[in-house]
Amino acid sequence: MKNLWLNKGRRSKVQIAADILKLSYKKDTTESELMKRVNMSHQQSKKYLNWLLKLELLNIIEVGQDCCSYRSTAKGQSLLSVLNKVRQMLVDR
Repeated sequence: MKNLWLNKGRRSKVQIAADILKLSYKKDTTESELMKRVNMSHQQSKKYLNWLLKLELLNIIEVGQDCCSYRSTAKGQSLLSVLNKVRQMLVDR
């Protein structure tokens, strides 16, 4: 049976969101760092960051006038925990 979580094609929106939430779980993370570590373009990062902010899964942490960073909210951390459990169930089977 094909592994439903580790698809050899493109990543799903849920996988990308989980990667962003994981990176911003315990520390403030800049957009540049997210782009690099999650392997996204600037356009993609804007799209996903706005989506996660709208869903209140991510918060903006002000750093300076021209720069800000992001941290996952309690709601985002809860979702990440659930996604990790689902991933484990799918991969371990």
